[in-house]
Amino acid sequence: MASQGLRCGTYTSPHISKYNERVQLLGVDASDHQLVEAFQYIDEVRGDTPLTYFEFGTLAALYVLFNADLDVVLLEIGLGGRLDAVNIVDADISVITSIDIDHIDWLGDDIQQIGREKAGILRKGQPFLAGENLPQSVFECAEKLACQTLVCHEDFYIDDDLVSVAQKDLSRFKFQGFPKLNLPDNNILLAYQLIALLLDGRSLDADSVYRSMCNVKLSGRLEQSSQVKGLYFDVGHNPHAARFLKSFLLKEGEGKDKIEVVFSALADKDVRGVVAELSESVDRWLIAPLNVDRAMSIAELQSVLSEVSDKVLSFETIDQALAFSLEQKEKEISAMTTG
Repeated sequence: MASQGLRCGTYTSPHISKYNERVQLLGVDASDHQLVEAFQYIDEVRGDTPLTYFEFGTLAALYVLFNADLDVVLLEIGLGGRLDAVNIVDADISVITSIDIDHIDWLGDDIQQIGREKAGILRKGQPFLAGENLPQSVFECAEKLACQTLVCHEDFYIDDDLVSVAQKDLSRFKFQGFPKLNLPDNNILLAYQLIALLLDGRSLDADSVYRSMCNVKLSGRLEQSSQVKGLYFDVGHNPHAARFLKSFLLKEGEGKDKIEVVFSALADKDVRGVVAELSESVDRWLIAPLNVDRAMSIAELQSVLSEVSDKVLSFETIDQALAFSLEQKEKEISAMTTG
């Protein structure tokens, strides 16, 4: 959005390296001073109202964003949509990228019910951008709310490397070129359609949008290590994310000896679903428990992995597992060089 002259802020979670990443103003992390000021304000005005960690952080983020001189505020809503603290904001446009089994303890394992929970972010009469293969329950909710629904690959799509989107009057606008990114086409198309609706043709510089899209990088999503060639970090934690990761691994591993995955998970995730998706593309699993209360135990991890592979090594920590993998790789390279 900055490429179109709009001042944009974002609130996302979780963070990868430091808390400040959750709140960005004009592409820059919020400062410690801005966040501390926001925390102090929220603490003063909440009185005796109890707040969870996430509720406290969300209110502080909104304080920072809504006190900045911004044109557009992008808010990520997780959990179930309806239940998420961020859903206190009535959005002008709602986007649901994809839905799969996740947050089982809160949402259950029924995809239609999860769809209804996710649809809790929709607002009456407002535009709704729908990703591919969403459950029918989402569209039923959108119809009841009379949302202006636009569906990926139907109302906006790729056509011979042109991105065709709908504007507010449903006229067509075409962006030249489609960026090649380590992201699902579904998500890229949703971004294009969102930009088109926000600007609605006003001073829309299609070339700058394309250049900006080509430079998109997401921390923790197929993030390539700057120090070790062939080492990627990915925090995908449901079967949908695992399917996309699998397609990347199969392509990346083509013609190579093996792919190792250092793996762990939270107990409330569909771990079997994730592992089942990745199993055919992984040669060896290195597992270790996470150091958080919600972590799946090493015994449970071993049980799940043993169903799909007989090449599973266990470690006490993720650091140990990663260090072992890198050490083995160095030995293999050294052996090939001296041989």
